[in-house]
Amino acid sequence: MSESKLYYIYLDTKIIGAIEQLVGYFQAHIFNQNDCINVVCKYYKEIDASFSKIFKKNKIPFIFIKKQSDLRLEKKKVVFYLFNAQSNCRLVANRELTHIFVTHGESHKLASIKPIIRIYDYIVTSGVMGIERYLKAGIFTPYDVETGKIITLGDTFLGSNDFVYNENSRSIVYAPTWEGGVPEENYCSLSIKNTNRIIDFCNRYKIDTIYIKPHPNLGHRDSFFKEELKKCIDMLQQSRLKIVINKNKSNPSWHKYFTSLDEKDSYLKKIGVKYAITDISAMEMQFINKRIPCVVLIDTDYTSNLLIPKKLDAFYSHAFISNDDIIDFHPTYEPIRNKLINYFFSYPSNEVAHTCFRKRIEWLCGYTNNHLQENRANLKIKY
Repeated sequence: MSESKLYYIYLDTKIIGAIEQLVGYFQAHIFNQNDCINVVCKYYKEIDASFSKIFKKNKIPFIFIKKQSDLRLEKKKVVFYLFNAQSNCRLVANRELTHIFVTHGESHKLASIKPIIRIYDYIVTSGVMGIERYLKAGIFTPYDVETGKIITLGDTFLGSNDFVYNENSRSIVYAPTWEGGVPEENYCSLSIKNTNRIIDFCNRYKIDTIYIKPHPNLGHRDSFFKEELKKCIDMLQQSRLKIVINKNKSNPSWHKYFTSLDEKDSYLKKIGVKYAITDISAMEMQFINKRIPCVVLIDTDYTSNLLIPKKLDAFYSHAFISNDDIIDFHPTYEPIRNKLINYFFSYPSNEVAHTCFRKRIEWLCGYTNNHLQENRANLKIKY
């Protein structure tokens, strides 16, 4: 039955938000139930019931694996990886499969350039920007680029949100990320100081509504950030701004704090906003892709080690708002951003760029399988 199917998706995580991100890819028709053989999940007792419920509800084929010897995967199929995990290394050792790391969004976080990424046969990134970030980090070499190890697929794996640009809107969206898996990779902008800066911005730009879209994993490592989110929302409400929580259909752990807030717009597909405010996260590239003017709140103590390509120096001299600066938009922001669109989002060809998400994945599976087999055949001849 699975002969016509193309790929597996491998997950080793206990974070329910990770499953929800994957479900979002199926809902956006990036991944498809008819093409996916199984989502292969490493088994943990504490996730069995919740993960199974989500997969069954969304009619996504899945299996749990308790030990690597249980794995019986079909040869010459693709395995997609959205997250790095130690057990990924063992599965990648199966050379009868093609292994592709697609990430889960596009951002400048240090988590995006972990050396483990080298283990996969192919890496997908959004554009030339992603390639140059890998080169600057020393993760890959120009030879890796020349030989096709890194593939650009534009907005395919960016993720999505409900917002669209409306220059006449009196609304903004604030999208704080979570606190990261380790303290050194905490780019979350939630703080009393930043809340006051956002209020000041809204007063100067005559904004009356803020859509707040917190990362679904907020507070997963450090529950302090749930309390900080609550303080932020309380302050915004006291300033007489209308606050609307924008979230996924499931209820993240922080949601219990805000059951009294307006959510009637949470599931709309097109919410018009004039500006976006975020931090170092994948949300920035989503806003850029939608042409929503977006500034990034940074803490220089945490962002000084980021490896951002030099081509973006002029752009981020205006888009980054450091600790002591007021939140504002420079008049050159949009012209510079528009010139960089093809740098942010690139494709192997115009044909791939203009096809639907599902067809892009079909192309990716066929291309990488053929490319890998040709390379191996040539090496056998040569050596």
